[in-house]
Amino acid sequence: MVFSSLSFLFMFLPLALMLNYFSPKPIRNLILTILSLFFYSMGEGTYFAVMVLSIIINYFFGLLIGNYQSRRIFLFVGILINLLILFYFKYLSFIVGELTHVFSFTIVQDSFYKNIYLPLGISFFTFHSLSYLIDTYRKLNKPFRNFIDLSLYISFFPQLIAGPIVRFHEISDQIKNRTITIDGFSYGVERFIIGLGKKVIIANTLAVPVDQIFALPENELTTTLAWTATILYSLQIFYDFSGYSDMAIGLARMFGFRFPENFNYPYSSTSFKEFWSKWHITLSKWFKDYLYIPLGGNKMGGVITIRNLFIVFILCGIWHGASWNFLLWGLYHGIFLSLERISIFKRILNFNKPLSHFYFLFFITLSWVLFRANNIEHAIDIYKTLFDFNFTDFNLLSYYLDNYIIFCSILGIIFIFPHTSIFNKIHRPIFFIYLYVIFFLSVMLLSVDTYNPFIYFRF
Repeated sequence: MVFSSLSFLFMFLPLALMLNYFSPKPIRNLILTILSLFFYSMGEGTYFAVMVLSIIINYFFGLLIGNYQSRRIFLFVGILINLLILFYFKYLSFIVGELTHVFSFTIVQDSFYKNIYLPLGISFFTFHSLSYLIDTYRKLNKPFRNFIDLSLYISFFPQLIAGPIVRFHEISDQIKNRTITIDGFSYGVERFIIGLGKKVIIANTLAVPVDQIFALPENELTTTLAWTATILYSLQIFYDFSGYSDMAIGLARMFGFRFPENFNYPYSSTSFKEFWSKWHITLSKWFKDYLYIPLGGNKMGGVITIRNLFIVFILCGIWHGASWNFLLWGLYHGIFLSLERISIFKRILNFNKPLSHFYFLFFITLSWVLFRANNIEHAIDIYKTLFDFNFTDFNLLSYYLDNYIIFCSILGIIFIFPHTSIFNKIHRPIFFIYLYVIFFLSVMLLSVDTYNPFIYFRF
């Protein structure tokens, strides 16, 4: 079950809201935990036991870290167990497969690693679990003694599958004590509808030509088509993921929670450094607080700083998926972030803002090829085609872009830039009509099966 589905919109969500609103406060966390586990089990079946196991393990290690002298040992073991679970489900198959290919002999039986299932959202709920243990160790908050409270923190359905990554110290007080207000609920509904529109109206529409063009064999892919698909994918992934984040933030507010923001017009950036302060903000902060700063951050000289950046972004790439594409994608970002720390590069970027913006948009768009391509060979083929500089085949675009797709593409380009001030000037009745139109169109599109899974579900 996903947010952009009719079963969620008209069955699960109304039931969850009613149960939460009419339940006595002492059992609201229990109700939300049961609903969250049910929500997850609808998509994962028996594999939701992996998340339950994670909750049980972290509950006991949280108590050990918070109440015993050997806190560092318990923290180390707790982190190790979480990472081993993540490693088994997400990385073992890839690593063993690569080693088998390199050394040309069977390391273990194929049945042991080839059919390992990747539970939805395992990267996200693992990072939530690690945040709980680390924040408890740092004494930012006391560990939960109530098992249900911790279960809700890890399993809460709005952020369970694709974030935002809500760190324990940011939400622990809200789990114990929160209030549902009319203004908060209204804001949550508005934010959810906007996110739904981003996903269903824009992202799903752009996914059609993107998937078709990226599926073309090398001899049929042209420069024009390659650039079209790459640019449209840059828009698709933004509206897909930021749409999910908007819906998650909106849902949380309906239930009385305040989630941190996850996007802030990242394509308005003029550098990769600025981009990572605006894109997947909660992931950036997680890596900064729990890895970059403990490694020394930027306080130990230029060489150590660049080393730390590469460590963080290589791991950031690997976090997204077990493939060479994602590792190179992380390395790509690490290279540009390192270059931007060089004085002469800084002066060039600061010399002309429009030029800096073009530089950023050009190279960030190229980076998404690694993210979208099926493998390294596929990415190389696309890069080669992008720079063939043969733009004589514009007539082919008509096979992939109809008027509706072009219209959604234009909307996508317009709304990637800050526009909040425009909506602030719109009278509330007109804004409500705008939201109604978005919701109505989204439901109509969902009813004719134009739905695609969220891109970040596979992470």
